[in-house]
Amino acid sequence: MPCCTRQRIVEHCPDIEDKISVIHSWSDDRKITHIDKADNWFAKEHELTDKFVVLYSGNMGRCHDIDTLFQAACKLRDEPIVFVCIGGGAKRTALMESVKAEKLENFRFLPYQEKSVLPYSLTTGDVSLVSVADGMESLGAPIKRYPAMATGRPIAAVCPRNSYLRSLISTAKGGTTFDNGNARGLADYILYLSRNRDEAEHIGFMGRQYMQANFTPEIVSQQYLTVIEAANECKKVVVE
Repeated sequence: MPCCTRQRIVEHCPDIEDKISVIHSWSDDRKITHIDKADNWFAKEHELTDKFVVLYSGNMGRCHDIDTLFQAACKLRDEPIVFVCIGGGAKRTALMESVKAEKLENFRFLPYQEKSVLPYSLTTGDVSLVSVADGMESLGAPIKRYPAMATGRPIAAVCPRNSYLRSLISTAKGGTTFDNGNARGLADYILYLSRNRDEAEHIGFMGRQYMQANFTPEIVSQQYLTVIEAANECKKVVVE
C-alpha cells in the first residue's frame, strides 16, 4: 500500500489512522537477478540480444498510462530501439491498434510468460517501464517495479507528481520519473540510456542494491510479523 493510498483511506475513515501500516511489496533477488542478454536464452529466442530493448512487462490496464509510452515510441521510431510489451490487459488491444495505425515497426508484443520464464524475460530489457495513469496514484501500486529493480536495469516511471514512485525511485537512484504526458522527456531518457550503456548499467546496479536493502522476502515478511505482533499485544491489553 503506497502512502497516497493510506492518505485516501484516512480521509474516509480518520478514526483508523493509527491502525494503518504501509508495507511495500517485494522481489526475490535470488531468483530475479542480473543476466547479460548475451547469456539469456529468452533474448536469443526473440532475437533481442543486439537491440536496445525498452521493456513493459505485466498488465496494461485501466490504471496504467500506456499513451505516454506509445507517444515516446513514436518519437523514437527511427532509432535502433525496440519496445517489447509482455502481458495483457484492458489497454493492450488499443495499443496494438495504435501501433498498427501509426505503422510503427519498433514494437513487439508477447503474451504473459510462465513464472519460471520471468528471470529471463525481465532481463531481456535494457530499461524497464512502469506507469500509473493520472488520478490513479491512490488506487493502485505497480508491483512490477520491485522485480524490475531486481534485474539491475534502470527504471523509467510515468506517474502523477504525488505518486509514491517519485520518492522511491529518486532515493534508490535507480531510474527517473516523468509526468503523465511527458513523452518527449521519456523518449529523451531512453535515447540517452541507449547511447550511454555504462551509465545505464550503473543506474540499474544502484536500483538493485536499494531493492536488496529494502524489499527482499525476508525484510518484508519481518515487517508483516512486526505489525501482527503489535496488533496481538494490543488485543491482549484490551482483554486484560
